[in-house]
Amino acid sequence: MSDLISVIVPIFNTANFLPRCLNSLISQTYSNLEIILIDDGSSDSSVDICNQYARKDNRIKLFKKVNSGVSDTRNLGLENMNGKYFLFVDSDDYIHKDHIKILHSDIIRYNADMCISSYKKVSDNEMLDEILKFESRLYNKIDVMVNMITNKGYGWECVAKLFSRDVLGTLRFDSSERIGEDFVFSYKAVHNCKNIVINSMKSYYYIIRESSATKSGYTPSYDNLLDTANKFKIFIIDNYPNLIWLSSFFYIHSCIEILIRLYNLNVRDFIKEKKIKNILKEHAIIVLKTGLVPIKFKIKLLLILISKKNYLKFT
Repeated sequence: MSDLISVIVPIFNTANFLPRCLNSLISQTYSNLEIILIDDGSSDSSVDICNQYARKDNRIKLFKKVNSGVSDTRNLGLENMNGKYFLFVDSDDYIHKDHIKILHSDIIRYNADMCISSYKKVSDNEMLDEILKFESRLYNKIDVMVNMITNKGYGWECVAKLFSRDVLGTLRFDSSERIGEDFVFSYKAVHNCKNIVINSMKSYYYIIRESSATKSGYTPSYDNLLDTANKFKIFIIDNYPNLIWLSSFFYIHSCIEILIRLYNLNVRDFIKEKKIKNILKEHAIIVLKTGLVPIKFKIKLLLILISKKNYLKFT
């Protein structure tokens, strides 16, 4: 346990969840940690809770800033960390007591640049303490990028990943990305790696809150997903031209995310729906012909292409 590991926790008005998150961090079986808490201008009691925990555990460092979003918040953590490795934990989530120990063990064992685990979706009031069963395996970055973006066992979120500081370089979160900032950081970090370990354990507990579910409606910020998709397309063309279908996959994912929120509006925006569906159709044939895309995703795509009614009936 000689390597210092930095845990970066962005916080904004999560007082109801913060104690569970912080308890899971201070009780990690890997103890050589610095726990960097960054409050993004919370108006609830989050800062008070952070101060209470900082008085109990000298590994905790608290930073406070004016509200500017999660990207700037995480970047402040990156600028102030001292660890050889680092990971992100969202303040309304929590982790298994062996989460960091196992990720670190794998990254050392395989001499890897990153270790990725899976995650488990849990409800607001669940507190798990389960026996972990897992296996780990070394992958190249192309396979990881494909599997991560098509969500084969692990996602493109920046959480549930242990990064070596060596892959960071000048990479930071783009504060102009209001939606999908995790995705951009993760695929660029993978690009900077040579070897990556995938661990099948579900040791990161991702809280499903009603307010953050896909039942929420459309806001204009979701249009930024299409800009993110276009930037990803350029990145793929420049670095992995044989994976151009992967950029179509993300275009489709982005369109579906926008559409399902538009469908939840009381007043329909037919012009925007038509525009998004045209983009969807443009990329659909490429994805439907690609064998690496999960069947479940293809069915989802076909349903939404056929009609809104069929899509909502089966999802």
